[in-house]
Amino acid sequence: MSQSVVDSLIVQLKSLPVKDRKKVVASVASDLYLSSIVYKLKVRGARKKTSNQKLLWHNIRVDIKDTPYLIAPQDLWRLDSLIGSTNVSRVVRQHPQLDSELIEKLFSDAPFQLYGNADETFLLSTKNELMEADFGPLHAITPLDALKRFGLDMLETAKEKGYVRVRAQ
Repeated sequence: MSQSVVDSLIVQLKSLPVKDRKKVVASVASDLYLSSIVYKLKVRGARKKTSNQKLLWHNIRVDIKDTPYLIAPQDLWRLDSLIGSTNVSRVVRQHPQLDSELIEKLFSDAPFQLYGNADETFLLSTKNELMEADFGPLHAITPLDALKRFGLDMLETAKEKGYVRVRAQ
């Protein structure tokens, strides 16, 4: 879209009453959110699904069994990011077959807590006054429950950014 078209749309948007302007912006934000989800699904679908692959990871031979948590072997860095390299390496050295059960065990012993807002639209990595002012009252979600409900990608994003939208309002 050219800059002149964008400028024209902004002028039209500014000419609307504030109430209507908010509706239009909310609708556009919702459409962008949904289109990003569709894009992510297409990208994930295009990647080769992890299914009984062997690889060398941190100088450890790992046999990755079919698991919904790892879309591709390259997703192992997410485990490092969330659980910690030392913890993941220790467990993988003891159990070189990485499957759903082992990933769930890692998350059941995870050294962090996650939080959700009242209407379950956001997943947050911290709970403090500022977050509650922005997102409303927060409730605790265990890392294992969050993994099962939202997946490794959403958890890593929430931890990195502090929060992530997990569904449209």
